[in-house]
Amino acid sequence: MAGWNRSDKIAATGVLIALLGFALVIAQVKLAADQLEQAQLHQRAQLLANLHERGLSDPGNAAILRKIEYRQLRFDGRFHGSVDQENLVKLLSFLELVASLVKLELVAFADVEELFGYYIVAVHRNDAVQEYRAMLARRAESQNLPKHITFRQFAELAERIEASTTGDVP
Repeated sequence: MAGWNRSDKIAATGVLIALLGFALVIAQVKLAADQLEQAQLHQRAQLLANLHERGLSDPGNAAILRKIEYRQLRFDGRFHGSVDQENLVKLLSFLELVASLVKLELVAFADVEELFGYYIVAVHRNDAVQEYRAMLARRAESQNLPKHITFRQFAELAERIEASTTGDVP
């Protein structure tokens, strides 16, 4: 700074202060972005915890899942109007909601696959569930009802999960 006059020194000091201010702004923006990311992660975890609580802790869903898992669910003459039908519809409606959230990209597929994948695939593969969904499809066709009564998004999610475990992800 030997050949610098007073105005040069003032200008250099101003530049240094401006650079320091810019660095502080960048640090503040990074901190805000990190806090936002943490808040989003917390919200995602809370949503998944709520879904898990709603879906798997419900006594009716737990009961029908046990019957599905142990192959005790029967689609026979006693099924219609039974507690099993009521619980199955409630479970399928819940799984349809989860599938819709994945389709809308409000919940990550990987998270759903990790938390609910086993249950989704087990329900989808169950013979009684397949028979029930086939009956719903026939009813939708014969009565000109919307196809969504067959829980199509649930089935698509189950197929996607099954494909991802075999490496054939669509």
